[in-house]
Parts: sequence; structure tokens; C-alpha cells
Amino acid sequence: MISQSRWKAGRGALVMLVFLSLNGALFSQPFIQEPVPPPLGYTADLIAAAFIDPTPSDDAAQVWDFSGVSGNAVGMAEVFPAPNSPLAKSFDGAEWCLRNGDQLSFWAAVGGEFTIFGNANAANFVTIPFSDPLVQWAYPMEYGDAHVDTFMAETVLFAEPYGLVGQASFEVDAWGSLMMPGASSSLEVLRGHYDQVYTESYAGDTATWSLEQYLFFAQDSVFPIFYQEFLTVTDNDGNLLLEASDVAWYNNVLLEVPEGQSEQIGSPYPNPAVAGEVLSWDLPPGWSWKAVDAGGKVLGTGSAGAFGRTEIETGGWGAGMVILVPVREDGSSAMVRRVVLN
Repeated sequence: MISQSRWKAGRGALVMLVFLSLNGALFSQPFIQEPVPPPLGYTADLIAAAFIDPTPSDDAAQVWDFSGVSGNAVGMAEVFPAPNSPLAKSFDGAEWCLRNGDQLSFWAAVGGEFTIFGNANAANFVTIPFSDPLVQWAYPMEYGDAHVDTFMAETVLFAEPYGLVGQASFEVDAWGSLMMPGASSSLEVLRGHYDQVYTESYAGDTATWSLEQYLFFAQDSVFPIFYQEFLTVTDNDGNLLLEASDVAWYNNVLLEVPEGQSEQIGSPYPNPAVAGEVLSWDLPPGWSWKAVDAGGKVLGTGSAGAFGRTEIETGGWGAGMVILVPVREDGSSAMVRRVVLN
């Protein structure tokens, strides 16, 4: 997704994440039913690449081949039940939390409508609940479906009033066959054109965020599987503050494993992190860890602290994807975690 370089307390475009489900299907106009999230959630790597212009809307089948697109890991997404977050009490009705670094988005499927109840920042415990939640799209979904919704928030952040008022529109404007980056087979998909504009005011400063996305939906996929997106931010006088565009998707999805089948191991924090920063990771006492880069080079090893809390120094590792391998006392490995260093 587009990174938000201007994050300030209470700021940031809505975070929308992906869950891949690459199942082959016969080529025909899809009718997509409401997906069911995995019970305990999942993690996935966020990949972004240079912007690709969307094709025009059409009621005839289209073919989108992104198999040759290559990108860079820019973060990790984590999806987990909302009650697992200490901030969930601010988002009544939310069933799930989407986490990308410090940014959280709380959502639920309400009567088939994918609804955002608000956003938060985990680093400073800032919460922005929507007094008018945002419905982004609805299931079941077929070609020609359209939806418009408004959303708003009013709160106080660090003793300053914060307000957000916006509108979003969604239309399924195309359908056809899509090939994901690195894939060798196609998926039947619907494409949705999503436009979101909101104005936020904080501490006497006002900015307008405009996000346009083309989202590709496949059967049994909790979120869109591929994004083409363009973001602009302007001030109250119409001056351009930020402009960014990309295509994005998720890779290396790991489902959470129920207790009794795997040890409950937390996620390293922060993630993404700055190269040289210290990572915190809760491991069972007596365990150890190993850090490996994308090429298989061992970057470091260590042991869990006396009470499980582990501090991992990343100095000298450099930027990129790092795989952290938890190692049990018998030497066997548990489910790995990925961290992006910037």
C-alpha cells in the first residue's frame, strides 16, 4: 500500500490490506460471496511496485497479466481478532483488527458490508473511532454493483480537537482474468473502482486526502488480491503536500495456528523497523532465535530472556526483509516471523 510519510498523531490514510487466495477457476463473470476470515487471523508480507495505469471500464471480459511485475517488501500485515487489541474498547462493533506497522484499522462485515469502525496508532495509543463508520464495499458482489457512503470522526488528540469528514464510492466496473505477480495460472476476478476523499482538521491545520484505487476481488479472498492506487494530499489552499502511486499485493501468507497445535508466539515489534533499531520479541523462556536475510545469510542468533522478553539488536543488518526463526529447547523451529527493516 501507499506509505504515509506524513503520519502525525491522528493522521494517515485508511489502511486496506489483502489476504491472498490463489485458487484456479473457470473463466466466466464471477459472482463473489462474502468470504470467511481464518478464525485466528494471519500475517503476510506487503509488496509494492511502480504504478501501472488501469485499463478502461468495460462490460466485456478483460485479461490482466501482472505475472511479470516484481516489487519490494515494504511492510508486514497482521490480521487478528479485534478483542486481542488493548485499543478495541474504542471501536464498538469491530470484529477484526488490521495492523501494518504502528497503524491499526478496526473492521467487521456487517450484513455483508465491509465496514471500517476507525483507526489507531499503536505506538502512542491514539484512537480515532468513526462516529459514522465507513462502508467500503458489500457482498455478495457482481459486475455493476455500486455503493456510496459517508464517514466521520470527532475526537480530542493531545488536548487538541480532531475532526474528519469524508465520502467514498465503489463500483464494480470490470471483470475478467487476472494473473498475479510470479503466478502461472489465472483467477476469475471482479475489479472495483474505489474513490475516497476526506478532509481532516487538527490543531488548526487542515488537509484533504484523496485516494483512488482499482481493486481486484477473487472468490474466498478476505481482501482484494491486487491494488492499483493513487494518493494526493492538499492543504486548505489547494497546495499539493503529498503525491504517491503504486501497485501492491500481499505474499507469503501465514495462518495463525490454534493453541495446542503450535506455541503462542507474539510478533516482533516494531515492524517495520529502522535498521539499527532494537526489536522486542516475546519468546518462551529457554528458547533461542536466529535471524536470516532474504538470501539465507545468518545475521544473528541469541536466546530468550529470563522471562521470555527478548531484545534483538539489528545494528549492521542493513535494510530489507529479515526472517526471525524461533528455536525450541530441543533445537526444532517454530513458525517464523518476518520483519522489514528500512
